[in-house]
Amino acid sequence: MRYSNFLTPILLLVLSVALFFGFVKKQYAKTGELKGEIVVYEDALRKAELLNAKRDALEKKRSEIGLANVSDLEKILPDSVDTVRLVMDINGIASRYGVLIKSIDINDRSQVSDETGGRPSLDPEAAAAKSYGSIGLSFNVDTTYDKFVSFITDMEESLRIIDITEIEVEPTDNAGIYEFKVQAETYWLK
Repeated sequence: MRYSNFLTPILLLVLSVALFFGFVKKQYAKTGELKGEIVVYEDALRKAELLNAKRDALEKKRSEIGLANVSDLEKILPDSVDTVRLVMDINGIASRYGVLIKSIDINDRSQVSDETGGRPSLDPEAAAAKSYGSIGLSFNVDTTYDKFVSFITDMEESLRIIDITEIEVEPTDNAGIYEFKVQAETYWLK
């Protein structure tokens, strides 16, 4: 009987140690991992709340600007390439002076342009890293010099940012009418 009194506590102690290492320790490790995930999720939740507050503040500022001004800002630097709208805008300016635009050519230079007016870059990664893209366009018009100057002035004063990079002038068979070959570049936000 003496051995059974002594053997029972040892057996219970061995059983409790085995239970601890076999089951409790694994569950405790899982609890530690879950606590780590909780910290990560709480941090993500705090960041999401900060972003929501920032978004709300920016939406409030945008609403203070007014719809007409937002529309003007979107014309200055659009957030997408809309070549049809670009051609329509330029054609609308030209039609005010009875100028007919012919042979329009548009090309997206955002993938290969550098800081030097749209010439091809040797580093396409640098071009892709810019926050804006550029579109090159060229067109021809046959008109008088005065109408051409008025047309170019209106393009300059339009809301859309357009850089005229080259103009070639050639005389035509009609007296006082010249053929103007214009190359320009406009921009959009990526």
